[in-house]
Amino acid sequence: MTADQLIDALELPPDTRLDRRVSRELLIQQAARTSGDRKLLRTRVRELVLVAMLKPETVAIPAYRDDVREYLEIAVMSLRADNAAPVGRVLQLIHRAVPYPALLIVEHDGRLHFSVAHKRWSQSESEAWVLEGDVVTTEPATPADDSHSVIGAMALPRQPRSSMLGLYQGWTDTLIAQIIARETGRPFRAYTDSEDALRRREALRNYLRISAQIDQLRRSAARERQTPRLVEMNLEIRRLEAVRADTMKLL
Repeated sequence: MTADQLIDALELPPDTRLDRRVSRELLIQQAARTSGDRKLLRTRVRELVLVAMLKPETVAIPAYRDDVREYLEIAVMSLRADNAAPVGRVLQLIHRAVPYPALLIVEHDGRLHFSVAHKRWSQSESEAWVLEGDVVTTEPATPADDSHSVIGAMALPRQPRSSMLGLYQGWTDTLIAQIIARETGRPFRAYTDSEDALRRREALRNYLRISAQIDQLRRSAARERQTPRLVEMNLEIRRLEAVRADTMKLL
């Protein structure tokens, strides 16, 4: 599957399409604050395209505003990054620089990824946006026989229509469902409603936190030379593995 085919699978209304290339220098001007970030964007971003702008009047979904954030428009963008690029940092810079929540279709290292990141108003800088939470990035389908269901679940007509925030959260929850499938080895299962999505988001957060603790303990145990301490670590690993197994049931 190509990036263009992935974009077509989103089923965006024709009048939202722009397909405008974003100049690298404009991206650097908006996104880079350090010489290292400027070099990264200049040498590793091959192409960034503004594919579409989704607005309430073009997708028939209300805008969202509160004291913390406003989702008036959503950008759909396509990024081709050099294979040697630390793509996580590139995505963070782009999400931070774009003045709207963005759905990125990323081509990197011979694979395609989706990427999203919620945004809110900065508490310290007027009229500035900051990322809210982590950048969520995943491949569209793993294993291959799940490809149709995962990509189909990202189609715009299948997302919530309560507000632009609801639409963006729908995309986010679909990507989280794919991360859950990859982490657990289970088939992809789209969320059924907002409560199901929230429960699975919290369970995944706990699952990843516990997994990180287990990995850290295993690394420490591999270096430990004191038998009593090693026994203690192994018991803690077993306890956390049991907790993780219970958490997996919630996924």
